[in-house]
Amino acid sequence: GMAQDNVSVATFNVLAPCYKYVAGEGTGAPRTEAEDRAAYLRRHGEVARLLRRLGADVVCLQEAWPGPGMFEVYREELSEHSIHYLPRSSGREGWQKHCFFLRA
Repeated sequence: GMAQDNVSVATFNVLAPCYKYVAGEGTGAPRTEAEDRAAYLRRHGEVARLLRRLGADVVCLQEAWPGPGMFEVYREELSEHSIHYLPRSSGREGWQKHCFFLRA
């Protein structure tokens, strides 16, 4: 028979920082993680490292958010993959609904 090639796929909803609410400093007023670049880069760095350790051939992210430094975190950790984007259907400029990383 023919040899079969296996392909591994990981999918992850990364929770866009604009949807992650955190307590406001001192006031307790809700604010989004998007207001704290260091916080969202730290959290997404942890997600990206987890995805790298999984070693999947294809990585699919939902709620990909184009904040400063965001995609660079994933590009660095998933450097063996090429990146592809599926634009958000609502047409919000600059937003990506999903992005895919394919092992080169």
